[in-house]
Amino acid sequence: MPPDNDSEPLTTLHYMPGTCALGVHIALEWAGAPYEARRLSQEDLHSPDYLALNPAGVVPTLIQDGAVMTEASAILLALARQVPGLGPGPDAGEHDRFRFERLIIYLGGTLHPHFWPWFVPQRYGAAHEPDQANVKQAAEALIGRALTWLDGELGDGPFFLGARPSAVDAYFFPMGRWGYGLKTPTSEYPNLHGLMQRLAQDPGVAAAMTAQGLPPLSADT
Repeated sequence: MPPDNDSEPLTTLHYMPGTCALGVHIALEWAGAPYEARRLSQEDLHSPDYLALNPAGVVPTLIQDGAVMTEASAILLALARQVPGLGPGPDAGEHDRFRFERLIIYLGGTLHPHFWPWFVPQRYGAAHEPDQANVKQAAEALIGRALTWLDGELGDGPFFLGARPSAVDAYFFPMGRWGYGLKTPTSEYPNLHGLMQRLAQDPGVAAAMTAQGLPPLSADT
């Protein structure tokens, strides 16, 4: 939630709209503590001030009580330790904690990187349009495998950890949103599509989307 005007936020999220930082933004909404969200431009990512915080020049960057945190997966794992409702909970067994951490790391280490060549094929040596089309096709195949696995992991849900949303669902949301632009879109994965529709109705998700200036998901997306 945004901070009160009379209070100084101890948590600041640096983000660009629609990136994986949206997952952290959603998690902060669910956490319920005051925070400030600072929107960055592409130029801001390469400014000396921002590179001093995040030398990789990417988002998200989260600052809590002066401590700088980067990498969405690591940030979400840290938030889940602070706010039990974002993770499997203090009474969860070792298997449930492992599955939670595995899903967070899978989203950050497998699914998210598969999208990079789809978004920017020229970064992968594809200078010409036919080459870019081949790179994007290969990326879509990898994304499809990952979404198929996640669709099975989610099952009949309703959320990845069961009856309530967690940091896993928050992290998947921006990637599921990207997936609607694929030739085999997110809507072709019934469990994931249902999850996206449920999350789209969540007040915290709606607040983060509105803050970032993103249009809501439609019922037939």
